[in-house]
Amino acid sequence: MIDKFYEWINGTFDNIDQAFTEPTLYSHVVLTHHLLSNGLIYGEQKNLSREGRVYRQFIVIPTVDGDNIVVKNFDVDKKLHLGFNNLDQIIEENLDYKEGCDTVFEFDTRLGEFNGRIQGCNCIVLFSSTETFVKNNARLGDGYYHVYDKGYSVRTKKQLWGSNARHYQFKKID
Repeated sequence: MIDKFYEWINGTFDNIDQAFTEPTLYSHVVLTHHLLSNGLIYGEQKNLSREGRVYRQFIVIPTVDGDNIVVKNFDVDKKLHLGFNNLDQIIEENLDYKEGCDTVFEFDTRLGEFNGRIQGCNCIVLFSSTETFVKNNARLGDGYYHVYDKGYSVRTKKQLWGSNARHYQFKKID
């Protein structure tokens, strides 16, 4: 099952159809997951609706836990690796694990896709100097990745960032 997960998650995904159909709800985002030779996945997200700047870089490590796939999240040296540079220098021992930010995926045999989410409210991310906790939901299938991430104020529990509508619907383009 982990082999299928790696196959489906690796590559470049684009939501151009969704962004052009509903431009008031969705920015045009390109998300790339690049599988490294050591099994780690380096990723970048860029918003093409806003000058095409990369706004998120990350490392994820999928692991098997019983019937689930747990995707562990790590921070990465953003300056060193921006633009998929120096990827051969990325090793697990040099990464900062993001406690509480694991996404747990289960395979839904009926739909033929992986469904995942962060468990609990312990994935803390700073947003404009405000502590937020992340909630997410993801569906990964052959040729698509549908995901939303939402950030809520730790103090007020109000949503401060992320999708206000449905999932971002990415299609695999490469």
